[in-house]
Amino acid sequence: MEDKLCFFCHCVPDGLCECGLAYCNLHKQIHKPGDYCFPFKVSEREGVGRFLVATRDIRPLELVLWDKAAVVGPGPETLPVCVQCLVRLTPDHVLCSSCNLPLCGAECMNKKEHNDECQIFSKDRFKDELILLLLFTLVYLYIVLQDRFKDDPSLLLMFTMISKFFLDELNLTWTNTEEIHHIVGVLMTNGFENDYNGTTARALYPTLSLASHSCIANLRHAVVPGKQVALQAQDFIAKGTELCIRYTHLLQTSLKRRTQIKNSWYFDCTCARCTDPTEFGTLASSVYCPLCRVGLMLPQNSLQYSINFLTKYKSLLPPSNCYIVISKRYIHASTGNSPDSPISSLRTEELEDKIRFYRSFLRYLGNLDPGYSQHSALATLELSKAEVELFKREMKLEKRIWIEEEETNGENGIKESGKIKSKIQNFLKHQMFVQTQAHRCLRKVGMSKANSSTGVEQKTTFTSCE
Repeated sequence: MEDKLCFFCHCVPDGLCECGLAYCNLHKQIHKPGDYCFPFKVSEREGVGRFLVATRDIRPLELVLWDKAAVVGPGPETLPVCVQCLVRLTPDHVLCSSCNLPLCGAECMNKKEHNDECQIFSKDRFKDELILLLLFTLVYLYIVLQDRFKDDPSLLLMFTMISKFFLDELNLTWTNTEEIHHIVGVLMTNGFENDYNGTTARALYPTLSLASHSCIANLRHAVVPGKQVALQAQDFIAKGTELCIRYTHLLQTSLKRRTQIKNSWYFDCTCARCTDPTEFGTLASSVYCPLCRVGLMLPQNSLQYSINFLTKYKSLLPPSNCYIVISKRYIHASTGNSPDSPISSLRTEELEDKIRFYRSFLRYLGNLDPGYSQHSALATLELSKAEVELFKREMKLEKRIWIEEEETNGENGIKESGKIKSKIQNFLKHQMFVQTQAHRCLRKVGMSKANSSTGVEQKTTFTSCE
């Protein structure tokens, strides 16, 4: 029955796309903004709400969704910025002559985004609506989050006084708790933070917000600096599969990920990675046995928040634990990558250690972040750079050997030296191919600033998996 209704809102459809998906006029543009049909529909399940589902098989790196931000504003932790372009304010910034809001210059004063808010802020008859907007936020925080303020009486007192002022002094009684919870809840839980003109911005993407979370996601989102975002398939996705992104960082233990999700998005993650104590055999949350210091231990139930496993055994973390992997990754990424310390300055032992780590790290990522992964591409480049440098050093010795062979053994020596030269050429050719593929992957999983700002024109960047 669902397939006979609009793919997005499930109302009676106004048309049927050539791909077989029904749509209403309001949401036709979301499905087909140009010549390309996006391969998803919205489904609904009790206890989950609305989510996205693949309407056909999707190839790796194929564009699945393109969305523009409905609202963009400064991030929660940023310096004062221009309300139009969100550039950090300088001492010579200006104030709007109509609403008194800060702008970086006169060129931002008459642009559309600011004009919309300027009309509200500059008219006295709208002041109560602005106060109501503040009220929504404050009352929501007070009602939903007051349990978190019990350890800080001064913070709780502040919220109590502010909410009392709005409710009693201003007597704004024509709203209700459900509206407050819904409006502010959407802003708090569905907002995405991204870089915008060098500052941190928070944006609300209407369609992207429907993507579910999984700690082993099949989609990755690439944010265009500013107001647009693209979702790509990270691996092959079969028709009917739920489309998921990752809300948390890849390299976190199960307890940390699930606690962050519970506190920030108010649900318990029970994805395949969280329900598997071994985390697909990576043992990313394991610790050494405190008795033998050899065997590895895992929580019996990885879904129990009460098992503060890592805090109890933090001195017994094995190499597979996320925290150890992160530490090693930062160390190896920082060595041999600066002008003061180029890779050629590393000792041979350090190069060999770097190569061992990145080979192991790539196997680790293959389980936790399969498919076209930015993490894997960057690790591949680091591994290749180290292998090339080590090979160059080994070939210096080989070069001396082939010169000696040619000088002392005549024609046979020339044949032997030719084999060595061929070995060098084949190795360098292979490394060039590896690095080209890694850079290609990074281009495909990222967003090019040179591309057009419209999703229709950018689709060619993502639809090919070649």
